[in-house]
Parts: sequence; structure tokens; C-alpha cells
Amino acid sequence: MPLLTVLDRGMLLACCYGAGLVREVVTLRLRQVVPSVKMRSMPVWLQIGASLAAALIGGVIAPQVTQTKDRRAARAAVREKIDEVDALRWEDQPYLEFRRAIASFEAAAILARVPRSAARRFAEAATEARQESQHFPEGPDGEPITILLDDAKEEAVLAAVSELSLRLWHPWLAKIRLRVG
Repeated sequence: MPLLTVLDRGMLLACCYGAGLVREVVTLRLRQVVPSVKMRSMPVWLQIGASLAAALIGGVIAPQVTQTKDRRAARAAVREKIDEVDALRWEDQPYLEFRRAIASFEAAAILARVPRSAARRFAEAATEARQESQHFPEGPDGEPITILLDDAKEEAVLAAVSELSLRLWHPWLAKIRLRVG
């Protein structure tokens, strides 16, 4: 008995926790304090609705908000790769560097979730434009020049870049515009 007078309630709970008796002690104490209170549970449909709402917020909405910065950075990387490919698509540039730029562009497009058809259309248009370009060692002003003789190839590259820019700048609006139009 003298031991219980020395220990306060917190120490008693700590000792009981070590013995695994905290739940029983706390439940017993609550029943002594409030014997007439009955706990009401939520209806099942409300529990299911709350769980579904929490899953929707945690699984769909939260990643959209938290990953915005990463998606923008990925889309900016695709835009940089488009510029690299465009600079290397002329005949006077090394072919191996052009192929590396195409591969780098395709990898960045995958990470940015650019539709495969749009990425492929740009890569094919740039490759065809490179094949149609011609290098002349001396242009009108005496310096070397590389030109594209087929205007249709140039327009195909510009159209592909325009479509990619639309898809990169406003991905959701681009989906709607391309389906409607």
C-alpha cells in the first residue's frame, strides 16, 4: 500500500503500459467517470463516402497539385530538346549528333507525357527535312550556306513544332482542341 501512495497516476499508467494493462486501466477509469455515455457510430454509407473522398483527394488531387513544378520542368526540357534538334537538322551538322538529339528529345517527351504521335511526327519531319537540305560551300555572300529546297518539308517541321508547343503549353486544352478540331 505505501507504494501506491508514492506513485501518481501517470507513473501508474506507465507501469501498466509496460505490463500491457493501459487499455484496461483507461477503459475502467472512463467507465467510472462517465458511466452513462453511449458511443454512437457513424452510418456505414457515411464511413464509405468519407473513405472514398479521402482516397480521391489523396490519390488524384494531391499529386496534381504537388507535381506541377516537376511537370513544368519536364515540358521545358522538351522545348529545349526541340531547339537542339532544330539546330542540328541541317546537312552540314554531324549526323551522329543529330541522332543523339532526336533520341534525347524522345526521352524528354516520354517524361513530359507528350503523346507519342506528336513526338514521332516532329522527329520524322526533322529527319526528312535534314535529308532534303543541301550544303553549298559558297553562298551569295561567299560564306558556306545550307538551305532547304523543299518548302513543304519546312512547313511540316513548323507544323509539328506548333503542335508540340500547343501540347506543352496547355496539355489539357490541346487535348480538347485536337479532338474537337
